[in-house]
Amino acid sequence: MYTVLTYESVQILLAASRSQESIVEKWCSKGAHSPLEYDDKFQQFTRTIFEVDSMALYKDLGCIRLHMGPLANGVKQHANQWIRIYGDRLQESASQNLVSIQQLLVVSRLAGLMVANFGHRYFFLCCIFLRLSVSVV
Repeated sequence: MYTVLTYESVQILLAASRSQESIVEKWCSKGAHSPLEYDDKFQQFTRTIFEVDSMALYKDLGCIRLHMGPLANGVKQHANQWIRIYGDRLQESASQNLVSIQQLLVVSRLAGLMVANFGHRYFFLCCIFLRLSVSVV
């Protein structure tokens, strides 16, 4: 029994002939994507790899034997490239989020130190400092 790739999986892999980076950049520019949306992309390409792995390496058509190994390897390489590119974008996004969280923690710690050292009567000044620090950072 032969496994047949779906039309959608073939279309996605054919899109690899275009610039994969620009396609991923366009998808990312549509807005902030959750890790679940990235996971959906990863699963989609992983399923394609499993489908290709489950296919027979040889296919007999009458008196002709087709060796499907090179095609299967090419499809798997393209799917792995997509996974790598989406993974790189997810890593960039996560790194940016962690840096912004770290900056907020530093600023809030400084504001807390100011309140602790100068008392609550200078709380208004701390709030102004916090706003300036967040906008500068």
